[in-house]
Amino acid sequence: MKRLGILEFVLVLLLVGAMPMAFADDGSTLGVSDDAPGGDDNDKTTLCIPVDTFYVCLGEAIFDTLVFEFDNMSDPSISMAIYDGPGELSWEVSDKLYGYYTYLPEGDSIFIVKYMVVGPGADSSIEEHKYVIFADEPPLFEDQYNSAKFCSTGETRFFKVNADDPESVPLTFELISGEGNINQTTGWVYYLPDTSGVYTFEVAVSDDCHTVTAMMYDTIVINSPPELMTGDTTV
Repeated sequence: MKRLGILEFVLVLLLVGAMPMAFADDGSTLGVSDDAPGGDDNDKTTLCIPVDTFYVCLGEAIFDTLVFEFDNMSDPSISMAIYDGPGELSWEVSDKLYGYYTYLPEGDSIFIVKYMVVGPGADSSIEEHKYVIFADEPPLFEDQYNSAKFCSTGETRFFKVNADDPESVPLTFELISGEGNINQTTGWVYYLPDTSGVYTFEVAVSDDCHTVTAMMYDTIVINSPPELMTGDTTV
């Protein structure tokens, strides 16, 4: 039997100790899957379920049509229903199973609807759909009060109608009532006041979905030149 020297013995120990560490490193990288306990179910769900995105005006419903096909479409067991999530569903069976989903969003939202689909032989499954809603809100617009002073009549008065859109969509302005004009893009009102007083205008502001109206009140003061008063010098 050949005896190992001290140096050779130390090298053998180092090699034996390194082998489990190398295998453990490979196992930690490749040995975990989404299906294994401890796998990331959220990542798996995000990759698998379909995502439907809707751009709607606030107050409008969304509609989605789902289609499923089976080998035996004449089986009376075929049906579907909402298993979990908001909204309403109706369905019909013809050449395929058609599901008609509707939901009235209250604003921007993201949610998942789980559908229970029953196939031939009452074999059921859960189908998930993710919905992303972007709901256009009406412009922010309210009554406004302005004022100005002039030294004489005949001067054109300008004032700006202020309105904001929550989605930063360009707005369109329209003068509903009042003597004057308005720039439809900028919202500048201009008119020719002929006397002191309060001038009233009704303005409509519109985005892609909504039209909002408000009243504009413009108080005008025209300072007439002073009159020279002469005293009576008769003795």
